[in-house]
Amino acid sequence: MIRFFLDYRMSWLIGLPFLILIYSLTNTYVVDTDVSLLSHGEQQGFIFQWINKKFSVFASPFLAFINATLISKIFNHHHFIEKNTYITGLLYIVLVSFFNGFYLTNNVFITHTFIILAISELLRLRKAELTNSKIFNAAFLFGVACCFYHPFIFCIPLLYIMIRVFQPFVLRDFFLMLSGLIVPFIYLLAISYIKNTKVSFLFFGKTNYDPLNTEIIFLFAFLFLFILISIYAILTKEQKTTVKLRKLFTILIYWVVIGIGLGLVELIVNNSSSIFSICIIPLSFVFTYGFVSKKWIMPTAILFYALLIFSFVTFFI
Repeated sequence: MIRFFLDYRMSWLIGLPFLILIYSLTNTYVVDTDVSLLSHGEQQGFIFQWINKKFSVFASPFLAFINATLISKIFNHHHFIEKNTYITGLLYIVLVSFFNGFYLTNNVFITHTFIILAISELLRLRKAELTNSKIFNAAFLFGVACCFYHPFIFCIPLLYIMIRVFQPFVLRDFFLMLSGLIVPFIYLLAISYIKNTKVSFLFFGKTNYDPLNTEIIFLFAFLFLFILISIYAILTKEQKTTVKLRKLFTILIYWVVIGIGLGLVELIVNNSSSIFSICIIPLSFVFTYGFVSKKWIMPTAILFYALLIFSFVTFFI
């Protein structure tokens, strides 16, 4: 399975939707999905209350496939390794399957798409041309993510730091970022006025999906082992790491910091682990190195298959 996703695009196009379908069908017939979605009044985010349950069920597998596709495209486009591989998207799907948003779309899972797109724009800043549009686009996408999960607002300073990774300090870039961030909120308020609905500005509101449980704790243990193997694989990589590649990894590290920081707050306030799923996006890039390293592919493969089996066992626990 790993071999086909490592080397063949057709396996990714056929195998990934098939895997998502298996997860969705297993969840539908084994798990009571009614308990995994909050009522509209309890949803976090400025605009998530406009999304109904039927749409959430239908959109989840498509959104998962889109996110995985975007991650694989970004990984290959920015040449994290010497050849194209599609294992990155597979890793994202298997890891995110532990969270309820994968099966019944919630506001956090929707933010995944906009975060991935924002990462794509930030990584493109390494090219000197047309940086103004990329800064605006990255900030705009981050602003949309804030509309779905508003605690991201507290991470705006980190967004500017990420821009500074590739760009020197220019006051114009700061105002471009602010402009991009404000635009989604202008649209939000306009739509709210037209629909005659109220916009809730409650941060870290009550939530009961993805509580911290045994399955999530085991997932964290798997992630820790994956991180160790991936770090060793990167450090023992034959080709010398370039300055540009180190900057790409710096952007990913900041997103891990955002996921862990907000995740800890959610865990303390609401006993919810859903926002930790944000970390899966950048970590999927890092974990890929364990699969492409000849020295570490065997332990990585064993760990991956154990994780894959465990992801299905959790349906019956």
